Amino acid sequence: MAFATSPRAMAAGATVAAATVLIGDSRYDWAAVAWALLTGALAAFITGSTPSAASPPPLPDKEQPMSERQIGKVLAAIGAPLTLAGAAMYFLPGPGVPVLMIGLSLLVTGLVMGAAGRR
Repeated sequence: MAFATSPRAMAAGATVAAATVLIGDSRYDWAAVAWALLTGALAAFITGSTPSAASPPPLPDKEQPMSERQIGKVLAAIGAPLTLAGAAMYFLPGPGVPVLMIGLSLLVTGLVMGAAGRR
């Protein structure tokens, strides 16, 4: 639960949760709030669980940790196509809003983590 004491992790979680509520509120009401809590908690956990650069843990077998910026790039790379697919499915007949919400959540989390990793 190290993410609960990290201001950066909590800010990332709140940003993702707010974006999820804004995207899904008009159509899904309380379900959007549930998704926002889930995606916000996941974003805060992922952001707060990266090891700090000041004190790297001992690594077995030359394993290199992923930086916060690298994790952000991966999340953004997964979120961008999911967002596009969700937007396409929203206008075409299909369940586009859940895919759009998940894609935007991953994309926003990735962008926040990438920006936070530059400092």
